[in-house]
Amino acid sequence: MSTVEAPAVVQVVRVRPPEQKPVEPAPVAPRSHSVRGAVTRSLKILGGLVLGFVLFLFVMTPLVHGRTQRSLEQSFRTELGFAQAPLGGAIKQGSAVAVLQIPEIGVHEVVIEGTSASMLKRGPGHLRTSPLPGQPGNSVVAGRRASYGGPFLHLDRLHRGDTIRVTTGQGLSIFVVQRVGTVSPGHADPIGPTRDSRITLVTSDPVFAASRRLVAVATLQGDPWAQPDGRPTQLHTDELGLQGQPGAAGRVLFWGGVLIVAGIASVWLLRRWPGQVAYVLIAPVMLLLLVLLYDSFAGVLPATL
Repeated sequence: MSTVEAPAVVQVVRVRPPEQKPVEPAPVAPRSHSVRGAVTRSLKILGGLVLGFVLFLFVMTPLVHGRTQRSLEQSFRTELGFAQAPLGGAIKQGSAVAVLQIPEIGVHEVVIEGTSASMLKRGPGHLRTSPLPGQPGNSVVAGRRASYGGPFLHLDRLHRGDTIRVTTGQGLSIFVVQRVGTVSPGHADPIGPTRDSRITLVTSDPVFAASRRLVAVATLQGDPWAQPDGRPTQLHTDELGLQGQPGAAGRVLFWGGVLIVAGIASVWLLRRWPGQVAYVLIAPVMLLLLVLLYDSFAGVLPATL
């Protein structure tokens, strides 16, 4: 008798899927926090730009000034040796006209023709309408107080009786300081013509404000040199020492705009190119643009600052 096996019973077990927690939306920063972060970043960028300009003005520009002075002295000594140094008349701006030495305050500078802001970047400048040092009249030499080497930084330390030595194509002239002081706007200008033979050194005061002139007046010892005819009689307003360079503000806006565009392009490149490659390409360009921007902004400042 055959046996019939009972069919196997299959038990179906239902597995409940794990409970999924509802996804919570990412917290959104309050608008005030976003604004505060943007302001903080902007202030950091602005602070970095200001610090960079200070370093440019008081670290980099003295290096430029020193290199320019070495080149000027070498060429001027050659001109003196061949009796080719300018003696007067119409002198090309930027030409070396004298060597100024003031031992009491450590000044040894080549003086160039012209007193505009661009000229005074190179060294002390001789006012074009005044006679050369040692000739009859008031020879005016302007120089920077703080930036571009600050050749006249310690002009206020001169005292009555100190000596000033100036070498031109006509020879060595020695001057003795008679007075040192400040002249505010609206008072008698010390850069005008005089009957005696003197040298007037002019810079800005206070050191970082340039609201008035600091002046040292010294008279010639001995007889003056002959004065050739043909000196200029007209000056531009930017040659008087307390004004900046014409057009400098426009150059600041231009290079500032170029720098902003370059900054945006740099962010775009950093997101798409490998970091090191992008930095190698971006850093020199940004540094050059910063130097151009700082140099333009320096032209806005008074020429004798």
